[in-house]
Amino acid sequence: SLTSQFKTTLAEYFADNGTYSGVAISVLGGTTTGKYVSTIALANASGGTISVVATFKASGVAAAIKSSTFSVETTDGGKGWVCGALVPDATSNPIASKLMPGACK
Repeated sequence: SLTSQFKTTLAEYFADNGTYSGVAISVLGGTTTGKYVSTIALANASGGTISVVATFKASGVAAAIKSSTFSVETTDGGKGWVCGALVPDATSNPIASKLMPGACK
């Protein structure tokens, strides 16, 4: 997924800097839009915690995902990641659980 592409880069960023405070998605490289995704952004960046949030497009996509979000998050500097419904700081309007990967339900 578009969100997963940032896991390794963010783990390396944390290893080099010791914190996610101040990190910008623009310095990470990678793709921040897609066929169904309008934006990918970073959220909740503090210490060893950061979320990568994908927001689906508002038009041209299935009604079930319009303007919804999908998140992946680490709280330990990128060693472990959770996604979807398992993200404690999930943004508003998350994608329906039935549409998430099995590991994220």
